Amino acid sequence: MDPLQEHQDQALRQYQIAEHLLNSTLLLIKDSRLLIGIIHNLNSSLEHALDAILIHEIPKFNSSDKSTLNYKLDLFRSRVINKHDLTEKYLPFIIKIRELVTLHKKSPVEFKRGDKHVFCGEEYELKILSAADVALFLKQTKQFLEVMEKILAPI
Repeated sequence: MDPLQEHQDQALRQYQIAEHLLNSTLLLIKDSRLLIGIIHNLNSSLEHALDAILIHEIPKFNSSDKSTLNYKLDLFRSRVINKHDLTEKYLPFIIKIRELVTLHKKSPVEFKRGDKHVFCGEEYELKILSAADVALFLKQTKQFLEVMEKILAPI
């Protein structure tokens, strides 16, 4: 399978997993730790979608390079947004999801508070994640995937 199709399929698959975790599994298990797993899946979905778009738009782009997210977002901003009449509203969202994943990985403390999941940064600043927050992130990810589908439609 070509890399473009692989990234596109993986982006959609990771989104479907996140959606299932939020809409089915979380309702049954009622464990807020699942919210972190959903965020990780959304992050993976967004990165695969970004890679698919960049592979489509930039023939020499190689997603297997260890390109940083900032580099990919700069390419997206400079080569894709104007060409397809998009706004930059997705860029802060993608960065926010990545920061949540990074913060969680580096978090020295995390715990459950009611139906919310709380984790702390290195300086013990609290980040509280609720199902409503994650549902909003899921909706925004779906919108970005629709943009991906629109850009890749001529394939």
